[in-house]
Amino acid sequence: MISSSSSLPQWCSDAESTLLVNANDAALRMWGYDRDQFIGMPATRLLCEEELPKQMEVAKRNVWGETGPWKCRRNDETLFYLTVRWHRAMYRGHLCDCVYVVTVGESIHSLKAFVEQPTTQPSRSDASTCARAITSLSSWL
Repeated sequence: MISSSSSLPQWCSDAESTLLVNANDAALRMWGYDRDQFIGMPATRLLCEEELPKQMEVAKRNVWGETGPWKCRRNDETLFYLTVRWHRAMYRGHLCDCVYVVTVGESIHSLKAFVEQPTTQPSRSDASTCARAITSLSSWL
């Protein structure tokens, strides 16, 4: 489910309790926690308090796919924004929400600028990078 070698931050939380049950190193680095601090923490703690009603609505609707932007707070209290893609899957006998980061920005404006930037024809190296990312995520999805 979680690709430990992926540079995309990924984590899973128990769908009922919201406790984090697994994460890759990229997620730990992004949030600024060590594994012992991160695993077992409520996933809702990753979001700023004002995002909790929106998160509860998304979880209640059980609409899988891309969501965001979400205002988040790192362990050191710095703020950032991200969009994620998520789905539900069984992990170690529990129904879990499995999440991976799609885009990250230090401000809502930087995130929107990234998402709204015009697309260009990808280079061969971009296509190769994308293919590797898809391959690493294929087992996770």
